[in-house]
Amino acid sequence: MSGGRINRDGYRHYTGALLSPESRFWVVFEQQLFWVIRNRRARLLLLVALAPMVVSVIALMARMGGDAAGFSTDGFVEEMLKGMLIAEVHIGAFIAAAAGSGAVADERRTNAMLLYLSRPVCERRYLLAKGLAVASLLFVAIALPGLLFVVADIMVVANINLAMTGRHALGIVALGALVGTAFGSTVLLFSTLAKRAAYPALAWLALFYFSGMLVGMAGLAGDLDNNLSMLALPILIHRLTSWLVEGVGGPAPLFAALCWIALVLGLLVWRSGRLRKLAVLR
Repeated sequence: MSGGRINRDGYRHYTGALLSPESRFWVVFEQQLFWVIRNRRARLLLLVALAPMVVSVIALMARMGGDAAGFSTDGFVEEMLKGMLIAEVHIGAFIAAAAGSGAVADERRTNAMLLYLSRPVCERRYLLAKGLAVASLLFVAIALPGLLFVVADIMVVANINLAMTGRHALGIVALGALVGTAFGSTVLLFSTLAKRAAYPALAWLALFYFSGMLVGMAGLAGDLDNNLSMLALPILIHRLTSWLVEGVGGPAPLFAALCWIALVLGLLVWRSGRLRKLAVLR
């Protein structure tokens, strides 16, 4: 009798106000962002992402010393900026693998996803919060070093062309947003397909680098259409960077990147309908 009374009196069903859907969304976002920041490999890769910027600034300062001796810097800044951004994007591929591969897979493995999906957060908001956290980190890793290089360019180069510098800054921001969204959403999609973080990471890196190898082999075997060659993600990123920074080529790389993002986001929306079932099936 006393045991029943203690059990009845001890349990209280919560009937108070719940957080708004927007607040729940930001809770999942902050949780994922803080998890990435605490990840030692992700922190190390973020530090590595600063290395191309440091090398580029040193090369720029050394070239300015040569310019004072009679050497020209025409075109040097754009070439240096493009090379630096391409290096940042390749490092960003590894950051995406470290930051996003376990976003859903680890929570499926531990069944922690049920805590999110049982009532507080809908499936699409859950995936959107996870993806936004990874994409934001990638945006900072790619755009921040580029913008720091632009600031160094303004401080070091005499008679700076402000119109060109502004175009470079806008191109860097656009590249960071596009690459962050594309990489983050793709890794997140792979993460919904596995229960171990290692598998999405390997699948993403294989897609990124093997696509370049396969397209390169196809190009050696015969004539390959210029637009079809952008099926190789490294080639797509190279051409997108050239167009955004230097204005070289047409907007085809931008269209291809947007198609890639739209395809992956569509697959994520479709995948979100199965998350609740996957959270239960272990």
